[in-house]
Amino acid sequence: MNINQYVGIPYSELDCYALVRLVSEKEFNTVLPDIVDYVENPDLYILDEMESSRWERVEFGGQPGDVVSLGVRGQPPRHVGLYIGMGYVLHTSRSHGSLIHLHVNLKRLGYTDVEYYRLRK
Repeated sequence: MNINQYVGIPYSELDCYALVRLVSEKEFNTVLPDIVDYVENPDLYILDEMESSRWERVEFGGQPGDVVSLGVRGQPPRHVGLYIGMGYVLHTSRSHGSLIHLHVNLKRLGYTDVEYYRLRK
């Protein structure tokens, strides 16, 4: 698995959920569901999706391939990333494109309400 191939992709090419879906399928053989109306208003649907019955919340340090929901600067979770193991999360930002951060640095970077989810089988 070479996660580094996904670093540096501009946000305009892959937003956060599109990145998570791509890497989940290619690297973890998991096809994540479409989010209804996500394309029209992605910020409003991430929290609803993660709280749906399709997902179960798991503790940090779960399995690589778990989806990470993140609030940004005190806002409700509207952003997602992918836990890739060893404490690292792959996600994307409008200003930097896709990048990898250590879980422990997410709060320092302004992300709040960091929660881990796994698609129910």
